[in-house]
Amino acid sequence: MTFLIRVAVTLMSIVFLIGLGYYAMYTAQQTYLRIKGVNTTPLFDVKTLTSQITYWLSVGFAAAVLTLVAILAVRAVVASRRLLGVVPFKDFQKHLLVLGPTGSGKTNTAKQAITMALKNNVQVVVLDWKAGGGRLTGWT
Repeated sequence: MTFLIRVAVTLMSIVFLIGLGYYAMYTAQQTYLRIKGVNTTPLFDVKTLTSQITYWLSVGFAAAVLTLVAILAVRAVVASRRLLGVVPFKDFQKHLLVLGPTGSGKTNTAKQAITMALKNNVQVVVLDWKAGGGRLTGWT
């Protein structure tokens, strides 16, 4: 989320600076024409400039939204095919060993792996070694 905030602030800063540049250019043009006493139309019209800026901002915003939706969709697809968003399914569908200290999330990781395997019609054999008791339990 922090990344999106930084991108939004950067884009708003760029738009602000472009608008400031156009305003400065328009003001300088008007001042120059007034000092010279020239009675002509300005080199560019504020209404035309504003409509062009609005159009390109809307195009840029639409492109940014579509890009964001595409990125989120790709991330969702990739995450759905990976264990904890890290290990690709094809890498653990043959053998998977889950080790860790108490409370590290071994059971939840194993449950997620088993759920993914069963959804993909992969047979599952679970061997659960209980420390201390020295007994091996297995279920399919």
